[in-house]
Amino acid sequence: MSSAFEVLTTKSLSGDVVSMAWCPKMDLIALVTSDSQLMVHRPAKWQRLFAHTGFDHPVTCLGWRPDGQILAVGHANGSISLFGVEEGEQLG
Repeated sequence: MSSAFEVLTTKSLSGDVVSMAWCPKMDLIALVTSDSQLMVHRPAKWQRLFAHTGFDHPVTCLGWRPDGQILAVGHANGSISLFGVEEGEQLG
């Protein structure tokens, strides 16, 4: 029996991945590691667009705006951080 999927590459990160989300419009993936490091990459060449660390509360979930321009990061205390994907800056 053949597999429908094939491993194309393997990457090591600074910690275990606890959450990830594919961008609905662009070739981007957002990852959060167990040490609450947020990273956004282009998977084809594993190009890092931006990374953010130093959150006050652990990250519990990720979600993309439908147009892929903003990434919402949910935290354990119920707060949400928003990041603009173009510049990688925290919007609020």
